[in-house]
This record gives sequence, C-alpha cells and structure tokens, in this order.
Amino acid sequence: MKKKILFTLVTITIISLFFLLTVEIFSRVKTGLKTEEVARFYQQLNEVSQYPDGCGVFDTYMLSSSLGYVANTSMTEKCYFNHQVNNIGIDQTYNYPTEKDPKNFSILVVGGSVAHQLSKSNTFEGENTSFLAKALSEYKFPQQKKIKVYSGSLAGWRQPTELMMIMQFGDLFDAIISVEGFNEFAQNELKAPIDGAPVEMTFFGYGALSKTHEILTGTVKSIFENKNSWLVKNSHFLYLWTRNVLDQINREINDHPRIHQHELKNFYGNLSEKQYTERNIKKYQAYLKAMSVASQTLGLKYAFFLQPIRWIDKSLTENERSHVRFVSRENYVELIDLFNSLQAKGLNTYSATGILKGNKEEIYKDHIHFEGYPEEGEFSGYEILANFIAKNVAKAWGLKLRGEKN
Repeated sequence: MKKKILFTLVTITIISLFFLLTVEIFSRVKTGLKTEEVARFYQQLNEVSQYPDGCGVFDTYMLSSSLGYVANTSMTEKCYFNHQVNNIGIDQTYNYPTEKDPKNFSILVVGGSVAHQLSKSNTFEGENTSFLAKALSEYKFPQQKKIKVYSGSLAGWRQPTELMMIMQFGDLFDAIISVEGFNEFAQNELKAPIDGAPVEMTFFGYGALSKTHEILTGTVKSIFENKNSWLVKNSHFLYLWTRNVLDQINREINDHPRIHQHELKNFYGNLSEKQYTERNIKKYQAYLKAMSVASQTLGLKYAFFLQPIRWIDKSLTENERSHVRFVSRENYVELIDLFNSLQAKGLNTYSATGILKGNKEEIYKDHIHFEGYPEEGEFSGYEILANFIAKNVAKAWGLKLRGEKN
C-alpha cells in the first residue's frame, strides 16, 4: 500500500514537472524575449508603483474628500518606515499651522512626487531640513526670518490638487512654490484630461470590482512581491500570466460603467490626440493663472516651476534610457512654451527642463525621479533642481544672498 501511494506521488510530481516545463518552453517560444527583458518588465512595474514591498495603493493611501487621496495614517510603520504623517495627510513634513507663523517665513511646496522629494523635512540625517530648504537658506528673507519649508505634495498628485492646496491652506503660509508638469502630461499621453480624477479615487470608493478581480489582483501582488526571486525573474510563463492578468484587469476597469460612466474623459467624447493636447494646454494655462491669482489674493509670494524630464537636454546613460517612458518630448516642449509665454506676460513661471543640459552622469534612478543620495562629491538631481529654484525664487522675490550687501 505504501509503495502504491509513493508511486502515485512520484508519478504526479513527474507529470507536474513535465507540464510546467512544457508550459515554460512554449512561453519562451511565444515571447521570444531574453530573460533580462522579462526582469525589465517587473522593474518597470516597480517604477510605476514606487511603494515599499507589501504596500499597495490601498495600504499606502486613503480617501480624502477634498484632495482625492492622502497618506494612510494607520500604515506609517509598514509603508512609511515610521515617518510622520502630518495633520492633513502628507508624510515626512511638519504639521501645518492653524494660523500664520510670525517667527518663520513659511513656504508651501505643491506638486507630485518630485516636489515631495524636494520638500520633505527629513532628507538629511541629523538635520530637520529638505533639499529645497537647504538651497533657500543661502538667501536672506524678509525681517531676517528663518525659512520653514512644508511639503504640500504627494506621489501622483496633479492639477487641480495644486490649486486646491493653495485655496485651502495658502492663507497659513507666506509663499507658494509648485514643481509640476510631468503628472499632468502623463495623462495627456493617455488621451485623458490633465485634471481628471485619479483612478485610485474610484478604487478607494468601490474597492475590487469582483471576487475574481480581487483574487487575480492578490495573485499578481504576490508575484510582484517576489519579483527578485530566481523563479519570477526567469520564468517566461509567470511573465506572460502576470502581463495578461494585468491587461484583463485594466480592460475590466476601463469597460466598467460603475467607474467610467461619468468620468471627465467620457464627457469630452472621442477627441483626437491633437485635440486633447490643445485642450490640456489651455486648461493648464488656466490653472497656472488661477494659482497666480489665488496666491496674490492671499498676499503670498509665488513661483511655479516646470519639472525636468529625461528626454530634454540630458545626455542619457544606457540605464537612464531604458526606464519606462510616460511623456513624449514633443508634447512636453509645448509646456515649456507655455511656461515661457506666461513668464513673458509677468507671471513667475519657470521651466527647469534645461538644468541637466549636457550632463552625462547617471542622475535619474527611474522614469522621473533622481537618485536622492549620490556618492560623496557628486550632486543629486534634487540638489541641482533645488539650487535652480532657489536662484529664480530669489530673483522673483527680491532676495539677496546672505553676506551680500543690500
């Protein structure tokens, strides 16, 4: 009896292994990909998510009635490495004051993940400061006040959230700086409005669309969390399965009336790529002008910056060139023209797209973010961007370097 059971188990194991081997061989024939390219697929997924292992969008963020989504305060240990989440739901920054601080010159920095990296208050070990605060501290501010930089930014945020931040919290600060453009025009590449509600908001409201959706999403998450294992990195079958499941989930989301019936994208109908770009440029111009008017109405100094992208002026390394691409150079050039034209009309709008011109060093670590802490003696892209912002802010606000005579 024992021999019969053992024989059955061995037979099942051999057949299973043969089946898996056959499936893997057929998968490799179908993909025609090298193993390195399969690994690149998981790397690109990682670049899109930017969450710590085990932290998905539901863990990392929570629904906000006014800002769309904010940091999940109940997940600080797991997803924020015990970093503080402040009183409006932004991590790694100070609590917002309930009235204007008379002792400090307070600056609110709005935008997406790059703006957040520039302005988070725990950038330097042992120093309660940020890249931007460090660059701005080289200048003298009104009444010899010390500066205090608050982050008003989160990964994925785009217009109209920047405008909403100014409207809701601007009166508590002395100045506004925005660093933006990439998240807005990543939507344009999808033929979508720059100011449409993030899909994440719908997920927060509805959760998984079906039990099947929940199971498939959970399985993909499990594979993704083990992306560095030998099996996941080398299996073309798992690659095909993961890719097909993600495609299916996206189709289910895109076709589901519960999510897209009243989406802003549908309201404008089936516009061409050119029509969407034209509309998005006009809307973006309106948002920048509205932020300027709002800042001036609240008595705030302001400066708005178009963030750099890899594909303009930077001499890319092979690794930088390989990262997933969300924004085309051609469309982004139109944003440069927009920021420059508004500056010519008197607005404090600046394009930072030329700050890495001719730079051949490896500055970008993924599709849009810089290496935060390069080797000693090298400059981080965030330092370069912060210094550019500080220089132009000083010019716009009439600031002088410390030690420079008035």
